[in-house]
Amino acid sequence: MGVRGILTKVQRFGKKEKLGGLNLVVDASALMYELLKKCGNLFYGGSFSRFEELLREWMTQFRAQVPHFVVVFDGLSDHSKHETHMRRNQEKLKAINEMFKTGIAKKIAEKTVKPPLYDMLMVGILKAMGIEVLISTFESDPDIVRICHDRGCDGVVSNDSDFLVFEVPALVLLPTIHFSSEEVTGLVLHSHEVWVGLAQMAKETVISRSQQPRQD
Repeated sequence: MGVRGILTKVQRFGKKEKLGGLNLVVDASALMYELLKKCGNLFYGGSFSRFEELLREWMTQFRAQVPHFVVVFDGLSDHSKHETHMRRNQEKLKAINEMFKTGIAKKIAEKTVKPPLYDMLMVGILKAMGIEVLISTFESDPDIVRICHDRGCDGVVSNDSDFLVFEVPALVLLPTIHFSSEEVTGLVLHSHEVWVGLAQMAKETVISRSQQPRQD
């Protein structure tokens, strides 16, 4: 799920890089929400046809440059994160209530209110395209990390800061991925460089505070 706001702080340590030829693991949940933002008004459940169009377009362009990747989906809810799921579900209910009051999908992307059945739709489309799909038993994050390490992958495509904690080789920020006629690029956060950068920031903060005059 990630720590809110942390990506904003660590993006400075990332670099825009070409993704062509890399071996990657794609976080299906992150990709779904990213595409849902472009599906228009979700007030009436969104548009299955528009979502399929966006997904096929994204995957076609991605696969043309990144031939080696797997898409991993969440399974059932992990009971160990019950309180977190309940809190976020309450936030979603508030967003839905606001939609029905105003008739406008206000801040829908921030609240990540996903219409039903989109998971099944996405799995079906990807399998029809011949793309490797894996479905976790519970939350997919641990499986994504394991697959990344076991297969010697170059990184994970997501917007979840948790993957930096798990120390995958790199995190490719999903919203920054850009397609052109010749290449696909994205902002890449290499885990080692991020932790070195954060350590340096912490050191500078300590030094700065130690140099401030004391107030009696």
